[in-house]
Amino acid sequence: MLDFRIYTFLEVCKTMSFTKAAEQLHITQPAVSQHIRSLEEYYGNKLFRYEKRSLTLTAAGRLLMVRATAMKNDEQLLAEQMVALPQQHTPLYFGATMTIAGYTLAPQLAQFLKIHPDAEMRMILGNTQDLMSKLRTGEIHFALLEGFHDAELFDAIPYRTEPLVAICNPRHQFATPPHSIQDLLKEHILIHDPGSGAHEILKKNLDAHNIQLKDFARVTEIGSLHALVELVKTDIGIAFLYRVAAKQQLQSGELVQIPLRDCNFSHDFSFVWNRGSTYAPLYRQICSELK
Repeated sequence: MLDFRIYTFLEVCKTMSFTKAAEQLHITQPAVSQHIRSLEEYYGNKLFRYEKRSLTLTAAGRLLMVRATAMKNDEQLLAEQMVALPQQHTPLYFGATMTIAGYTLAPQLAQFLKIHPDAEMRMILGNTQDLMSKLRTGEIHFALLEGFHDAELFDAIPYRTEPLVAICNPRHQFATPPHSIQDLLKEHILIHDPGSGAHEILKKNLDAHNIQLKDFARVTEIGSLHALVELVKTDIGIAFLYRVAAKQQLQSGELVQIPLRDCNFSHDFSFVWNRGSTYAPLYRQICSELK
């Protein structure tokens, strides 16, 4: 069972405020301060510092946050296992992004459930940012992500590598014949929501070409991947998507890939969990069977 001071520390990490942490924990601010001082004395390091009136973690504080988060979530899973002992199985909660859940995971998950008929699993959908937040708070045990993750906070193994391609209606009339990404800047571009992995991957790759999203003639954000594909089919604009998300439409000819000589974007989809978790071998085993 974790020391109560660790829970105070993690709440301060979450709120970056002693006052807000005290409110959330229903204790006084001096009590929060005392808990933090006690931990600093125990570990022999300052955990927080003030920079320009803002509370920030020190290197020691960040290390403790990473390890303590994993321990807190492991303790929560252990408690669930203890409750489930009579049934001999524990629910595992995992997250997946819309692209992975909707276009790649179903066959492997079906096979896993056939092999493990007693497995109790719950899949939560969300974008990359949402799922990383849920990992940190212990709402899910592991996740399949399509975007970037912080290697200091999370352990990961690759699931698959998927290209990000530019697509359009086959009858789309371009302002400039498209040979490079620069030729698309006069186009209306449809993009997935900012929290999605595809959005971040696109921005990073555009940065490599000294291009920002605002450089396009018009930008529209679409929260639904299905709606985004349907809009491109109506020829309202073009889009950059993971190819697997438009595979069916590309095969049927409803959409076509825009041939660009400098568009060789790809990124790993990854299984991710909290770094330092004692349940890492279990997560690795499950993820290996889902690959």
